[in-house]
Amino acid sequence: MRSFATNDSSHNHLPILTGRHPSGAAMAAMCALGSGAFHPVTGMPMNTVIVPEAVQTGLKLGSPTPTFGLPRIKQQVAGAGRLGSPYKGLVLDGSPDQLSNFDLKVPRDRFTDRFQLLKQLDGLKRRMDRAGEVNAMSQVERQAYDLLLRGVSDAFDLSKEDPKTIARYDTSHLSAWRLPRRR
Repeated sequence: MRSFATNDSSHNHLPILTGRHPSGAAMAAMCALGSGAFHPVTGMPMNTVIVPEAVQTGLKLGSPTPTFGLPRIKQQVAGAGRLGSPYKGLVLDGSPDQLSNFDLKVPRDRFTDRFQLLKQLDGLKRRMDRAGEVNAMSQVERQAYDLLLRGVSDAFDLSKEDPKTIARYDTSHLSAWRLPRRR
């Protein structure tokens, strides 16, 4: 294809991966912006980079040049630029720390219950906002609404909690409620 030019004499792959978009985002992040940050069925981030170490122990990406090293891949290939963190690439590098992040520490049924409660509160909040009923409430009703639908739902949203804090809490049967109470 003779009509394509990167205007980059260093033979750098970044003009192709980023398209030189003003946001500084990689093409995968731009695709995620257009299609949605997460796959609607699997929930997997649409911008995902899987390096050899994540596929098979012993395989190594190596570093033939600084351009293709893992730090550069995390920054440039999976970068979201100014699009924000929802579009930042998930780089699966096979590290033990990263793999342990995928282990559910809360029993699945308890996690499902919390997730369902969060969805119900979110649905109620949307219906009330859409119906305009929030504006017609008295001051006391408004405070109760804000407490229940903004404060309580945030308490159950553990994605807003620092992972180090979550790791300090025991998620066994009786201790699982300590973390949301703390919030």
